[in-house]
Amino acid sequence: MPSTSTSSKGDDPLAQRLLRTLSATKSRYDGKEEDMAFLVNMVQSNDFQALMGIQQTLALKKQRAVEMAEEDLASPEPVTHDSGPLLSEVCDMIFHSGVRRNSREAKLLTILSSPHFHGVMSAHDRVAKGEYSSSTDWKTLVTATAGEASNAAEVGTDEYDGSPRGTKTVRLLKSGEQPLGATIKIRQSDRAVIIGRVLHGSLAHQSGMLQSGDEVLAINGTTVGGLSIDDVVDLVKAAQDHIDFKLKNVEEDSAVSHAAMECHVTMRTQFDYDPRSDRLNPCREAGLAFRRGELLTVVSQADPRWWQARRMDSSGHLLAGLIPGPLERQRREAIRKKRDSQQRPSSYGSRKLSLSGGRKKSRGYTVTGRDDPDAMIEFASYEEVARMLPKQREPRPLVLIGAAGVGCTEVQEQLVRAHRHLYSRARPTSTMLMRGSTSSQFEQVSARDMLEKIAENRFVEYSRVGNHWYGTTLVSIQRVQRAGRTCVLHVPPKTLRTLRIADIKPFVIFLAPSELERLRAKLQYRDSHSIVRSHRLDDELSAMVEASSKMEKVYGHYFDLRLVHEDVDATVSSIDAAMERVRTEENWVPTEWVRDSDPDDTFIE
Repeated sequence: MPSTSTSSKGDDPLAQRLLRTLSATKSRYDGKEEDMAFLVNMVQSNDFQALMGIQQTLALKKQRAVEMAEEDLASPEPVTHDSGPLLSEVCDMIFHSGVRRNSREAKLLTILSSPHFHGVMSAHDRVAKGEYSSSTDWKTLVTATAGEASNAAEVGTDEYDGSPRGTKTVRLLKSGEQPLGATIKIRQSDRAVIIGRVLHGSLAHQSGMLQSGDEVLAINGTTVGGLSIDDVVDLVKAAQDHIDFKLKNVEEDSAVSHAAMECHVTMRTQFDYDPRSDRLNPCREAGLAFRRGELLTVVSQADPRWWQARRMDSSGHLLAGLIPGPLERQRREAIRKKRDSQQRPSSYGSRKLSLSGGRKKSRGYTVTGRDDPDAMIEFASYEEVARMLPKQREPRPLVLIGAAGVGCTEVQEQLVRAHRHLYSRARPTSTMLMRGSTSSQFEQVSARDMLEKIAENRFVEYSRVGNHWYGTTLVSIQRVQRAGRTCVLHVPPKTLRTLRIADIKPFVIFLAPSELERLRAKLQYRDSHSIVRSHRLDDELSAMVEASSKMEKVYGHYFDLRLVHEDVDATVSSIDAAMERVRTEENWVPTEWVRDSDPDDTFIE
């Protein structure tokens, strides 16, 4: 029996409260008086008072722990929702402070400029903006795994039901309108229902229990073996609160390989795609439409023919769509070339294309009928890109591309004349003596020196007109960059294949003409309001529009910006605004340009 001695802590508030409660209930208590006396003595005892003190201390500490946890769980306020400008400012400060080769500053600048660090900062911005979704609307329950019945009770599953070894039952609980996100196909050998692919970000993907290649044995208790695809889809649609899949496990190696092929790569599209009109798409409803030049995040390359991707501006929409991978594009390109070669007359390739009044003019290549744009369409699919910080001391060169007669030369001259402090032309090199030109405007070399430099790949573009050579060297472009100005180039479009490299990093603008009818109306207006009539014929306008269209079809995946050129001043203003963004904002460029960037590179004249 516990001690009944009177406590020296009888003034404890909680003890006094208990005593008052006992005294109030004493008149209504019908039991023995010694029982009530026992309770009173126990409350007044030292042992009980000590236990009450411990309980109060624990309760107080628990309350404080909860308060501290709530404070820790409170969302901190981000310093910024867009870390790009801040990162650019930091990199500029490091660069302008005078970076020495192999110094700590140089290594830090390399890290801050890497695509991986930009990925981390992009994730920070998405979290700061709240661009993430919760998967609490869906729950996944593994209700049974045949062959592992001994563990069933531990995970709260049903008892082993005698299913063949290697099967599992997955229950997906639905509380919203999120699609399942899995495609199915019929295996022809035994008419079994197979999960074709699991779309990234979908319910099936978030569950982690459905794998591409799993065999579906039953859905909500109904055996699906031998059913058509439409019948299986109807079973899934008929499900209300949950869907039970009874599956035969995919081979472990296959499941691991699919997981290993998940990625997070930013790609710039180089062609237009509409899944609704693509008869070869295995699931048009799951296809992702896009236009050339859009930025996509590729999240799975498990199927080399059909990648999974979503738009960069998806605004938290995590469900990916199917896009044709490079392997599928190559297959279609081979089919197209074979079809075109069968349709094209055999005499087409021998026809010469005469330029400049019959005098052959080439810019590093021979111009023949084989160079017809329809026959030269390059294989283009996707280009991996990364963010690149602008370098104030080395502005990116500007390359103007356009068909003959559009007005690229006029725009180039006006741009340099109106903004001499920002733009400049590279000093050309030639074997011809240019009368009235100084050495600062033109570099004259011998034919032998010219050919040696061409063999050493010092020219980014060159041409031969008659007996003389002309060209632009990489050093002449870099000289303009080191002066802090943007080098403006007007080159043939075929030069872009060798011009778009990490050493140059050009920004390419394509100047397109207006529509043919608008050009005709403009020409008629000028002729009616001018004493001197234009010498342009309607055929010339048609040829210019057609040549521009073919040029865009062949080389459009190289263009960073497309402008319709109607007025010189308006076009120059648009170009200057675009280049201002290039000089001050982050640019999406080929990943190789970022990987090959070295803050310690030394310019050599």
